[in-house]
Amino acid sequence: MTPETVVLLQGGALTLVNLMATDAWTHARERFARLLSRGTGDGDEVVLERLDTARREVITAHAEQDAKTLTAIEGEWLLALRRALVADPEVLAGLRSFVADFGAPPFRGAASLASGTFHNSPVQGSGTQTINYGSGSIGGAEQ
Repeated sequence: MTPETVVLLQGGALTLVNLMATDAWTHARERFARLLSRGTGDGDEVVLERLDTARREVITAHAEQDAKTLTAIEGEWLLALRRALVADPEVLAGLRSFVADFGAPPFRGAASLASGTFHNSPVQGSGTQTINYGSGSIGGAEQ
């Protein structure tokens, strides 16, 4: 999986979770269900039920300002997207379109990607950050 694909998957999960708390959710919900059901083989209704459960959790987490729960929900959908993409590579085009149509996440930040070799470099940022040393993994930071 390319770094660009990983960033797109992260952006898709973040966009989805943020949309759950907005008025745009109704349209996004059905479109995402079609996208994910294509890659998982689950019917639209199964995916819609999972999305509805997640939305209730997102609304509660927003009301309680519970960033850990929001991050966990985002992680669940990132994994679901990854699995769908592995099962059906055409999911990538649909996800790219979904993220483009629904725009940048409105209130939680954005993922960023740095790759290469860094020696004695300071790490600076704000918000939630993931840094993996020596594993070949990418690190993302939310601002």
